Order: sequence, then C-alpha cells, then structure tokens
Amino acid sequence: MDRMVLNEANLTNAVLARTVLTRSDLGGAVIEGADFSDAVIDLPQKQVHSLFILFLVFFFFGCLTM
Repeated sequence: MDRMVLNEANLTNAVLARTVLTRSDLGGAVIEGADFSDAVIDLPQKQVHSLFILFLVFFFFGCLTM
C-alpha cells in the first residue's frame, strides 16, 4: 500500500505484516494488537506508534503501582 489514508481506522488485531505504508496517514487509528512485523512505515508514523506504545507502558505501570 502506498499513500493510504487510514485516519481513525479500526486496525485492532489486524495483520499488516510486510506491508508498505510509506506516506500513509494513520492519525487516530486504533492499532492495539495489530501486527506490523517487517512493515515499511515512514518515520513520522513510527514516532506516533512509538509514542502510543510508550503511553501504554506508562499507563499500565502507573496502574500496577497504585
């Protein structure tokens, strides 16, 4: 896929292994449980995904320490 607009798409548990998502827009997409193994993703999308994972880690760590 190239230049896909997946704004606010529900990709829960989707298998997107080895997809090419260059210049795609995943803004607001739900990606919980999605498999992006070996996918080609633009740097801005990787940063959004990384920030989301970081948020989840801090959220669950905070819940566990309460």
